[in-house]
Amino acid sequence: MEQQRNWLQATVERIEDNTLQIKWENNIEEVRIYWSTSPDHIEENGELLATVNGGLSYTIENPSENERPYFRLVGSNGQAVTVAERRLPLQGAFNFRDMGGYETTDGRKVKWGKLYRSEELAGLTEWDIDYLQKSGLKLICDYRTDFEVKHKPNPEITGARQVCLPVMQDLAKDLNINEFFQVGDLSMLGKPGEYLVKMNQDFVSGNEAFVSFLNLAQNPENLPLVNHCTAGKDRTGFGSALLLLLLGVPEKTVMEDYLLSNGFREKLNEKMMAFLGAKLQNDESREILGAMFEARAEYLQAAIGEIQK
Repeated sequence: MEQQRNWLQATVERIEDNTLQIKWENNIEEVRIYWSTSPDHIEENGELLATVNGGLSYTIENPSENERPYFRLVGSNGQAVTVAERRLPLQGAFNFRDMGGYETTDGRKVKWGKLYRSEELAGLTEWDIDYLQKSGLKLICDYRTDFEVKHKPNPEITGARQVCLPVMQDLAKDLNINEFFQVGDLSMLGKPGEYLVKMNQDFVSGNEAFVSFLNLAQNPENLPLVNHCTAGKDRTGFGSALLLLLLGVPEKTVMEDYLLSNGFREKLNEKMMAFLGAKLQNDESREILGAMFEARAEYLQAAIGEIQK
């Protein structure tokens, strides 16, 4: 955790392939922008990128094409903050993102570059793998079932230990959703969203995988780490939410992070909906399918409600 300081509110967004825009909310007379490929001690060890007078944004060419850049903004009023892109610019994983930068209830911030969440990694390109190796990734926590891992194994990432923490192993044996597609009817899964509400409730009890993940995340020697499943929104969404809540991130912020999957997976979801939706016989089944592709607040809230019982 980054210690409490008078925070400057800022974000970094990729507006083109190699162009980044840094924005800050506070109207400050002068903002100095430093950068480094390490998220630690940027102001002391990094390079001064620019000094901005009277503006609220700064657009730059990516200063580090093959390694992840982190930025330190220091205002003339004493406010400062470390920022980075939320989503990593990987070519084969669109929902691989950093859980850093979130402010906790006691005024600290979760460190950037330590805790990641993602979808499946089977599609990573050689460039992606090199990018993650340079990030120092040490641990990959995989929530997928044995069946999922067998059909789409993770690539080898030098320096990163892979740990299988299967969630829903028994459910995967008992419930074959492919059979529903064969008959073109998903109504056995209940009303739209009902299946994932129940699944999130079930995450709370009987899943040692999440306990193991939290124990692994407590060990600094395992950081940076990534936890992932197939889509990076349900099993990963719950595991990531648990970790952020335990770090003291407010529930509202945790929910906002959970829902980011919808934007990052939008184009892929549209393609999958068009392909799989064509196999279904009725609108009700298509609504059920659409709900399964989404990260909805009611899903995570069902899990949180179960925890609070």
